[in-house]
Amino acid sequence: MNTGQMAAEVIRKIQDSSYTSRDVRVAINEGYDEVCAQYEIPMLQKRERVLAKANTSYATLPTTYRHSVYKAANLTINDPVNILASRRELERKYEEVHEETGNVRDCAVEGKRLYYRNVPEGDEYLDVWFYGPPPDITASAESPALFPTHLHRKLLVYWACAHFFEEIEDDVESDRGNTKWYLTRHDEGLARLRDWYPQPSMQHFDRATEYTFF
Repeated sequence: MNTGQMAAEVIRKIQDSSYTSRDVRVAINEGYDEVCAQYEIPMLQKRERVLAKANTSYATLPTTYRHSVYKAANLTINDPVNILASRRELERKYEEVHEETGNVRDCAVEGKRLYYRNVPEGDEYLDVWFYGPPPDITASAESPALFPTHLHRKLLVYWACAHFFEEIEDDVESDRGNTKWYLTRHDEGLARLRDWYPQPSMQHFDRATEYTFF
């Protein structure tokens, strides 16, 4: 399905004239982003350079970051950087260390920040691999190319319907039957998408030894 077809179906299903075609397309793109953020989609893999400034313990990840840092390397010393599961784990590993300055050897993600240890005494450059957001689908003839065609309806049309019905049914006394129905169908699409893409797991966080420089 292309964007125009999906938008027309959403409008037909919700039957609420207060929502415009533009509103629906924005919702479809939000759904596209939300679904992509739950899977490791190879076409969305990105590699960016991050500056670990001297005497600082974290850096802001690039604006292209969406989820799951799965590989990192310290370009300054040509060594891999181990990715730990959480900032807490990173701090726990170094809480017994009295001298924390040195080259960056370990890191962890929290929100949009990349925390690292050791704290570098001079600027160091890190290469970071992660998953970025999908491109917006704006033109009517465009399709969400990252998803199998037969899942477009459940993944995006039904997501948008649930989004709008949640607003509609919030204003009336009801059991939110429409919202629940479309969310259930959407969840079925998410389950079937696992046949194409894996979901993020803790497997990422132990890949430092597999690093090869490109």
